[in-house]
Parts: sequence; C-alpha cells; structure tokens
Amino acid sequence: AVPLLDLLAITPYLPPATAVLGLTASGKPMVHTFAAEPKPHVLITGNQNAGKTTLLRTVAASLALTSRQGQIQLLAINPLSADRQRQQAHETALQPLSYLPHMLTDVATRQSEITELLLFLVREMNYRMEQEFSDPRLVILIDQAATVMEHGGRTAKQAIHTLAQRGEQSGLHLVLSTRRPEADVFGPHLLTSLQTRFVGQLDMDKATDAQAAATEVEATTLLGEGDFLAADDAHSVRFQAAYIDNYDLHMSLAKIYRQRPILLAQPLERRVRLEQETKQDRAGEQQFSFLDDLVPQS
Repeated sequence: AVPLLDLLAITPYLPPATAVLGLTASGKPMVHTFAAEPKPHVLITGNQNAGKTTLLRTVAASLALTSRQGQIQLLAINPLSADRQRQQAHETALQPLSYLPHMLTDVATRQSEITELLLFLVREMNYRMEQEFSDPRLVILIDQAATVMEHGGRTAKQAIHTLAQRGEQSGLHLVLSTRRPEADVFGPHLLTSLQTRFVGQLDMDKATDAQAAATEVEATTLLGEGDFLAADDAHSVRFQAAYIDNYDLHMSLAKIYRQRPILLAQPLERRVRLEQETKQDRAGEQQFSFLDDLVPQS
C-alpha cells in the first residue's frame, strides 16, 4: 500500500489543480494536472477489485489537501443498486468525500438526483461559457459511469457526452470510472474525449478498446488492488495508486479547515444566481498534459 498522506509529505511542490495519484515503478510521485489542455478528461477502467473507486477517492482527497476552494471544487456520483438504495448512503465508498469543504453537494447516489446534478452541470457549463470564465476548476468524479448513463437514459447520456465535448472550455473536468468502457453508451466520440486513461487489471478475454492493444495486453499482467497503467496514445507508465482510509481522511479534515483563510469581510459573490428554468427550457437543454511530464522534474 502507498499511503496518500505519506506520499504528499515527500511531494513538496505541486502546480495548481494537480492531484497526486500514486507512486511509479521507479519510485517517483505520479501526478495529474487538471488544466484546459491538452487532455482534460480521464477514464479509469479495469476489473472488479482493480482499485478504480480507491483511485477516485485519492484524486478527490489529494486535490482537497493541496488546493484551495478558489482553485478546485468537487462533485462526486456513486450510484447505488436497487437493493442498496434501501441502505444508508454513508455505506458507499465515496460518501466520506461529502465532508470535504471543496464538495459542492453530498455524493449523489440515487438516479433522480444524479440526473438533476448532470443537468445542473450542463447549465453551469453554458453559463461559464457565456460569461467567459473557467475558475475555479470543477472536477466531476463519476463511479460506474456506464451504469449511470444506462439507468439515466438519454438525458444522463447526453449530459455526460456534452460535458466531455465542451466542458474543458469552462473548467469542468470529468473523471469517469467503469468496468465496461466497451458499453454502447460510451461510443467512439466520448472515448475520444477521454484520452487520459488509468487502466487497471484486465482479463485477457475481456480486453477491449479501452486503450491501445499493447496497453491492454500489459494490463493483463497487473496485480489489481491499485496497480495501474497511466496511458495515452503514445506511451504508458505503471504506478501503484495511493490509498487514504476513512480514519486518515477524517484526520485530514482538521488540517484542511485550519488552512482555510479567515474572512474579515464577506466577498461579493461573482457567480450570480440563476433564475429557475421552466420545464420547457429544460426539455430544450436535454437535446443537445497529460503524459508530457508525468513526474515533476527535480
């Protein structure tokens, strides 16, 4: 295991909006910067127990520990199955992220709130584009992305496709996790927008076009439980994803809140309040660096 807090302690400098993901095979920190270019969206794939959800937690926690809310804000979607919807939401793996001050809302777990949240993000993207601003960066973590689009129907699918195509222009970045990147709901256009790939352990008979054929074959040799390949069209780097358990995350909250600046006066809110859209307006809206330097240079 690679404890995230220990890894952050040996990574003293990070560019803005940069997540520490884990440790490379050569023993150097593996990082990813959420910027407008060149490849802003991320796909995490692999078998069950590959460590996909753990990597989502790591991305969120490392961004919260190293960035202010004025730089990074977070949203997380972790759908529940029909059986688990009868259970408490705090039993989901991503639910502890709700306590981070960077989170705009609690982790969305039910399909109705997930669909509403995706529509809000499309409206937010359009508003930012009209007003021509992109900060703070908004990182959207979606676990079981294929399930979200299948259960959410055309509305959820089109919202995610729209965010993938135009979100980077307004500072919205998707991190999608799925076991089934070959599902019809993804399609070639969405996969083209997800050029940054973190590929976990794959079975040889289930290798798909999630990545280039050479990377797929290499992924069949991974050990699972956080053993990943970071890949783009050119090359790949193997790394062990960092891990943060609930206790360390809880203890980190005190540090995060201590680092928040004390406001002597309330600032003017730049983001104006949007008027409530009519049902007709919403119906109309429903139609609609990566690996250049993976490891910081000393």
